[in-house]
Amino acid sequence: MFFIKKRRKFLLDKNIIKKSNVPILIKDKAWRDVFTDKSNKTITALSKQLEELIIEETAYKKTLSEKKKIKNEFMNKILALSDDINTKGVEDSVEELEKCKETFTDVVIEIDELYKQLEVYPGEIEKLNLALLEETVQIAYHDLLEGQKELDDIHNEIQQLRDRLAGLREQKEGLDNKLSYLYTFLHTMIGHEEIEKLDIHYFKQEEE
Repeated sequence: MFFIKKRRKFLLDKNIIKKSNVPILIKDKAWRDVFTDKSNKTITALSKQLEELIIEETAYKKTLSEKKKIKNEFMNKILALSDDINTKGVEDSVEELEKCKETFTDVVIEIDELYKQLEVYPGEIEKLNLALLEETVQIAYHDLLEGQKELDDIHNEIQQLRDRLAGLREQKEGLDNKLSYLYTFLHTMIGHEEIEKLDIHYFKQEEE
């Protein structure tokens, strides 16, 4: 029984990859152009997970931006109400001020939680992107090996054709010399007029 030896997966050096500024592959046009048609189960799964993470991260960033706006609005409102109370003596604003402060505190807590959530995404995205890159490299080198083998076969075939052509040229040269020698011999022996008659006689029969 014969077993096919499976090639061991090569793990990329994360530190070197970081220095190379590898883009998010699913967003990279060059990657999509080459590997969309070469997708396997692993690439499909990793691409989907990566896309979901990016969508989640984008949603969190959008929510964070909205919460920051709300925070600023309540900050300005608190300053305005405090000014009404402290400088204008508007006592009716005290209750509203306390509510604004409570809401402001809640928003600040939510923003802190969003920042904590967002801290996780870059590492997870990088991890998935690296896994996708490693799978991409495996597929690329499989194609390179197959392509190189095919190219070697083509080179060998071209060399065989060259050798065959060289042999045919040598054979042609030998035949040309032989025919020239024979024509010269016959021409010397029987003359030009007889040669023309013999050419017509024998080559016409050959054509018929």
